Amino acid sequence: MARHRAGGKLGLGDALIAGVAAELDATVITRNRPDFERQGIPVLTY
Repeated sequence: MARHRAGGKLGLGDALIAGVAAELDATVITRNRPDFERQGIPVLTY
C-alpha cells in the first residue's frame, strides 16, 4: 500500500512484467525506468 501512496501504481502490463522480473531476479529493459525502479526492479534503459 505504501508504494501505491508514493505514486507506485502500475498499469496491469507493467505490474505483470515487474512481478515476473522480481520472481526471476531479472533486469527489465525499458524506457519506463521510474515505474520499475520504484518497485525495486533492476532496470536498463535503451
